[in-house]
Amino acid sequence: MTRNSSSLKAFLLLTLLSFALFLPGIFTLPMFDRDAAHFSQATRQMLETDNYFQIRYQDVTRFQKPPGINWLQALSVKAISHASSTWAAPYRIPSILGGLLAVLFTFAFAKRLIDFKTALTGATLLASTLLLNVESHMAVIDAMLLAAMVLMQGSLWVCYQQFKHNDESKPRPIGFIILFWLAMGAGIALKGTTPLIGLLTVIAVCITERNIRFLKFMRPLLGIFILLLSSSWLLLLNQAEHSNYLMEMIKKDLYPKLIGGHEGHGAPPGYYLLQLPITLWPASILLLPTALYAWHQRHRNTTKFLLCWILPNWLFYFLMPTKLPQYMLPMYPAITLLMALSLKHWASKNWSFATKQVWQLLLALWGVLGIGLAIACVLLPYELSQHISKPGVFAALAILTTSFLALHFSFTEQFNKLLLNLALGAVCSYFIIWQYLLPSMQDIWVSRNIARSVAHLQIISDTNPLRAIGYQEPSLVFEMGTRRVEFTSANTRLSNASKHSSRILLVNQANMPELKITAKKDHVTLNKLKTIKGFNYSKGKWVQLNLIEVSPKTQ
Repeated sequence: MTRNSSSLKAFLLLTLLSFALFLPGIFTLPMFDRDAAHFSQATRQMLETDNYFQIRYQDVTRFQKPPGINWLQALSVKAISHASSTWAAPYRIPSILGGLLAVLFTFAFAKRLIDFKTALTGATLLASTLLLNVESHMAVIDAMLLAAMVLMQGSLWVCYQQFKHNDESKPRPIGFIILFWLAMGAGIALKGTTPLIGLLTVIAVCITERNIRFLKFMRPLLGIFILLLSSSWLLLLNQAEHSNYLMEMIKKDLYPKLIGGHEGHGAPPGYYLLQLPITLWPASILLLPTALYAWHQRHRNTTKFLLCWILPNWLFYFLMPTKLPQYMLPMYPAITLLMALSLKHWASKNWSFATKQVWQLLLALWGVLGIGLAIACVLLPYELSQHISKPGVFAALAILTTSFLALHFSFTEQFNKLLLNLALGAVCSYFIIWQYLLPSMQDIWVSRNIARSVAHLQIISDTNPLRAIGYQEPSLVFEMGTRRVEFTSANTRLSNASKHSSRILLVNQANMPELKITAKKDHVTLNKLKTIKGFNYSKGKWVQLNLIEVSPKTQ
């Protein structure tokens, strides 16, 4: 079998694996809150207004992020759907493609710079991680951003390898240098964090090499020119919004995250280390041998570059007050490649007695984690519906089987079988969860349930929207329509709203006493039409929402 034929088969295998992991549930799950609904609704309004340089959620400009993901979502929606549809799948397609490209790019660069088998192992482990699977199912930035990150870091890795060879007779890999800066520019259009990841890696390389020549090797002046050229979209955003969009993003999104736990997303310093076994599951079973391998092989060029990719960026987010799981995703390709290298290393080495004892202890803890995940698949649906969920039971069995076999293959050091088990276990577990378990948990899809409950009320229109009090999830706007929902408060005047026609309110039970006082003052009648109960996972609590008809009080 030729080398090209093997590579082609590997790319095909990774594509099939990625689709098996990322596609389940994509076409049936409603829109998630809150970031996915915000991005998708802003994309819908771009399509509705035919203005692709205004990023708005209803009448409010979203200065939080660049428009890159909205443009990709708009292309997807135009290709297979339309702006008025509440079908969430088209908005998720860029995330699926981003996850796929991240896996394929990881393999492509690693097989060039390490070896074929290690590259295939690392890419397989990356595809199976829980965090990448979650982000690939969301209509958000991070999966596509990861693809740009891998393209950028892979190009940097190629440049580093040639730099280390120190062969002055060879020309610089100008194509990869340009690709590095272009990928950084693409990442800026998506989220703006690629310069941080790329430049921190370059600085770390310069420190470890005790030489700043690598920075010069990467042609920084050419890079600045490419970044300025590729960021020209900022001028069009400034013109459309009559503001300095970059400064507004810094002021309203970046700066608050640097000074505190923005939007309640603060966490203690050890947060990322504690959540790593979960977000990397099932590949997290390899964390200890990977850490030992990275320490022992830290002076090797490949390990050194991957650590320069991971450690300075990990330190930055460690110090950053705002903490979210997806902030660690750009480091996952480097981590899973180190895992693949450690598997290759330890398969040919004898473990010391002490190391084996420590690993076996951590394997037992990892097994406890698997049991915990399995229990969660059963208990969470039961807590919602008070009935045992069959998909929850099957998901739990898949997780337990994967965990048991992984422990067996680890204890017996059958690493090839371990890798196959992790990949197949991830496919089976995630398939059941995304395709069957989550869609069956009807109580968590509150906004969809509301939209279905009011679908027959022809009185609701763009000019007579549903007034929501005490429930402000953006998925409701996506499910209802841009102008068919208006978020308001219980002390809003009701008399003018009901002078000529009845109006419909959606009121949280907690706001009912205040609303009744307002209704008495405004001389209107409140008629309860229906009660909708559900679990608002964005806030982690149950809600009881009342559909209320407001009409003038009869004389």
